Amino acid sequence: IAPKPGFPWLLIIGLVALIVLIIVVIILLIPATTTTTPAPTGPPSTCRIWGDPHFETFDHAFPNNFQEGEFWIVKSKMVWIQGRYLATPYTNGLSATHAIAIGGPFLLGHTIVVGPMENGQILVDG
Repeated sequence: IAPKPGFPWLLIIGLVALIVLIIVVIILLIPATTTTTPAPTGPPSTCRIWGDPHFETFDHAFPNNFQEGEFWIVKSKMVWIQGRYLATPYTNGLSATHAIAIGGPFLLGHTIVVGPMENGQILVDG
């Protein structure tokens, strides 16, 4: 009795189907890598800055700083915000907010700098 000519093709198709099934099962069983943002350490809150420079902190204090320089406004694991304060002729030599720089892991390596209103400068990664 001679073997049937279609038999090897059925075996090859069956093996290919088995390999595809194994690959699909492996893909479904291997966990995908994900990144998550850490949970906040406290209740949500806000802080504000305005003018020459006035602050309302996260704990609702109102400190004032009239020195020139660069100071941290927010410095956490995920969010970094700094302010640059310079004297102006309008404030009789006291400092006023000149620029704000925002960065940190929450921006995925990017930075945003907002300059004074006189020149309207807003820089992203620059």
